[in-house]
Amino acid sequence: MQIFFIALNGRAVVKWLSDTFTLEDFINAASEAIGTSREETMRLRFAVHGKPLFLDRPEVFNRYKEYITNECNIFHMPRLHCSLCDP
Repeated sequence: MQIFFIALNGRAVVKWLSDTFTLEDFINAASEAIGTSREETMRLRFAVHGKPLFLDRPEVFNRYKEYITNECNIFHMPRLHCSLCDP
């Protein structure tokens, strides 16, 4: 399936995933589309149809994976860090 990774500035990059993709396949496609390392990609936030795609929480990713369909838009953005929340 064809998916679009969309940045906050509106830049879109097209990637292909198989219909039976895994979390690891998604991380690899996102890293290639955004041009980041795996570690940098894991620090980003992703959303599809208003649903969060937590790459570090497979159970949440798998719950919302069904929203990743052909020609869908996946938005990515940096995480906001809070000095009160982060060690």
